[in-house]
This record gives sequence, C-alpha cells and structure tokens, in this order.
Amino acid sequence: MIERAFRQRMSPLPMTADVTIPLPPQVQTGILSILSVGARWGSLLTAAALAAVVSKGAPPELMLTAAPAILADRTCVSYWRIRRS
Repeated sequence: MIERAFRQRMSPLPMTADVTIPLPPQVQTGILSILSVGARWGSLLTAAALAAVVSKGAPPELMLTAAPAILADRTCVSYWRIRRS
C-alpha cells in the first residue's frame, strides 16, 4: 500500500527502466570522401557592399554603415557530402 502511494506521488517523474533492450551493432562502412563547404552570410554582404562601392559609385560610408551588421551576423550555410563505400 505504501509503495503504491509512493508510485502515484512520483508518477510525474519519468520512470527508469530496470532492463534495457540491447541494440544491434551498426553496420560499419568505410568513408571514401567528405566534402564540407560553408558560406557565411556576412561574407556575401561584404562582397555585395564592396561591389556596390567599387563599380556603381556608392558612397564609401556604405562599408562603414554595414560593418557592424556584417561582423555581428554569424549565420552560415553549410553543405556536407559524405561518400561511403
């Protein structure tokens, strides 16, 4: 009776399993090649601002105005390609 009351009181907490089911070992494969490419959004903004200043005659203050936003942005697009044997 006491054990039942204790379990009801502890029911909001997750129960730990006494026995775990063993997982089958994963099939191991060799890695042939890995390609990893990352592009930061700030790099693209810097290139666009520089191109606007150099080619289109935008004021040089554009680089100074955009610099805090470019340096603060940590957004990155990454592409991974893993070839296995």
